[in-house]
Amino acid sequence: MKNLPQDFILVLLGTGSFDGFNETFVWLDLIGVNPLEFPGRSAVIIPVITGLIGANLMLIVLFVLMIIIGDRLVDGGLGGARLLEIFAPTILPIALAYHAAHYLPSLLVDGQYVLTALNDPFGSGANILGLDGYYVTSGFFNHRETMRVIWLSQAGLIVLGHVIAVILAHAASVQVYGNLKRASLAGLPLAVFMVLYTWLGLWLLAAPKGG
Repeated sequence: MKNLPQDFILVLLGTGSFDGFNETFVWLDLIGVNPLEFPGRSAVIIPVITGLIGANLMLIVLFVLMIIIGDRLVDGGLGGARLLEIFAPTILPIALAYHAAHYLPSLLVDGQYVLTALNDPFGSGANILGLDGYYVTSGFFNHRETMRVIWLSQAGLIVLGHVIAVILAHAASVQVYGNLKRASLAGLPLAVFMVLYTWLGLWLLAAPKGG
């Protein structure tokens, strides 16, 4: 139970990433589903649950492996549990940035429903926010320029989250290993992991989706 918060951070990232991956044509092809004839969520619940668990386990194992390799490169002598406690929190900006990017389109639509509800919360005809006659729209998804802005915003969030995570990981490494040279060498495997995860996050944004 000691490492529950650290494990939760990694699961938060793994779950958000898989939520994006399980909508892609690549995933649907892996489970034998035609994206143009999607049978419904209930028909793929077993592969999705299995994939979710597998994705989180793979992420945790890979992350722990990278930080252990980094520690061994400088003869740090720290155990996996201690390394996880130190470095897992540095992943939080990536997890938060990916969730914000992934769910931005939903926020743009559902946020409008929230505003209209707040405009007249009791259905009494109030016009608190001056939105009387406003209709929720998703028409901006049909225009290239607005979609370009949305996609670039999502990509920017992901890149920003990764940059912050790299800075935090390096700062933690310096604190643990004492000097810049040892910290840079120890942090190299984790930096590679973060760069690859940046690529994955951007690919998930751009990949064709169905279902």
